[in-house]
Amino acid sequence: MNFKIHRGTKEIGGSCVEIWTGSTRIVVDFGMPLVNPDRTQFDSRAIKNLSVKELISKGVLPDIKGLYDEKPENTALILSHAHQDHFGLIKYVNEKCKIYLGKATQKLIEITNTFTNQDWELSNYQHFDSGKTVVIGDIEVTPYLMDHSAFDAYAFLIKANGKSLFYSGDFRIHGRKAKSFDWFSLNSAKDTAEGQAKDTAEGQAKDTAEGHEGHGGGSRLEISVFLRILTYDTSSIFRCI
Repeated sequence: MNFKIHRGTKEIGGSCVEIWTGSTRIVVDFGMPLVNPDRTQFDSRAIKNLSVKELISKGVLPDIKGLYDEKPENTALILSHAHQDHFGLIKYVNEKCKIYLGKATQKLIEITNTFTNQDWELSNYQHFDSGKTVVIGDIEVTPYLMDHSAFDAYAFLIKANGKSLFYSGDFRIHGRKAKSFDWFSLNSAKDTAEGQAKDTAEGQAKDTAEGHEGHGGGSRLEISVFLRILTYDTSSIFRCI
């Protein structure tokens, strides 16, 4: 199992993580950026008439195999919640690409679409439920309901090829659903990552021009990008175990 963080390690918003095996590819969140690379405010109106190819060249859209193709074989999109910085670019995804999301998340996107006059129509989708595993090719995805300002927000435990990866999405631990966070020990994960970061940074994770890449290479793998994400936004944790 391999992964690539296309956006979200150096800024808040625009979250997008690609995960793939030899036969299956999933994309977790497909958010609209909040800022440009130079930290100026991102204006979605400025890209309205640009093609997918142009948006990829400008770095607005990540270059992900199968996501924009007319035949997105073995490629699926998973949305964690209905904030635009996690789903705001879905209009560019080919309509034949299957989208997995919570039922209320779908309704919230439709309502947002109505009030903001955006083109976020969902046609090829499947709802998931908290705690129930969804199988996509040879990848297993188990969503977990989290406490967040967005209703119906989820974290994901992703398994493939004998490896596991945890994507927290956005969360808080002081809201009305704070107990949903009890099963995940933040302090334990942070302590383990700090102890392993030096060893794993060189051999098991690398920075690339597009984003951060890594792979599951052992029974337990702590990725240095875990600490990098904590540095920028403690509401989003990405961990391999």
